[in-house]
Amino acid sequence: MLVNRYRLSLKNTYIFNMDEYLDENGNVLKTDHPLSFKGKILKEFYNLVDDELNVPESQRFFPTPENVSELYDIMQELGGVDVCFGGIGINGHIAFNEPPEPGNDITDEEFCRLGGRKLEISRETRTINSTFSTGGIICVMPKYCVTLGMKEILSARKIRLYLSRGWQQGIIRVALHGPVTCKVPVTLLHNHPDTAVTICEDVAEQPVFG
Repeated sequence: MLVNRYRLSLKNTYIFNMDEYLDENGNVLKTDHPLSFKGKILKEFYNLVDDELNVPESQRFFPTPENVSELYDIMQELGGVDVCFGGIGINGHIAFNEPPEPGNDITDEEFCRLGGRKLEISRETRTINSTFSTGGIICVMPKYCVTLGMKEILSARKIRLYLSRGWQQGIIRVALHGPVTCKVPVTLLHNHPDTAVTICEDVAEQPVFG
């Protein structure tokens, strides 16, 4: 790990996870669950950093139904978010900010003001996520989640998105060239002053129906 190799101290770093799946009772998944985002970052990041360099546990924030509405204020008390790292869902969601369902007449401005909350995961997201999380077994995918909102994401000074899955060929083109609308939440980042996207060759390849 580069942090250990170059002896980079993370003692003054504050990290906010963006989202988490909820179980059938509305509780965050336990860290030993294979779909737990907290469990994954513990296993692949925090547990690999040398103790004398690691982010203090009090500076690691994981969204829950109980604390998610408070995280924006904590971010502001700390001076704001320097950078937000994320990806793009197949329907254009950022974190788990799903597009409004038909009949929901929320405006783009209202959508951008949505803060952290619990919500239902769309069928499209559950389906595509199952292809790389559960071997395509959709029925075991969680139906609900807790997520930071567009308010928290858009408040970051920098936003950096990374796309590495072939099925993102379509959504990256909508994100870059489609109209700005909350019906495709990622397009709202066009109004952010410092957003950049990095994609792999598979995503850059021209779709068959493009």
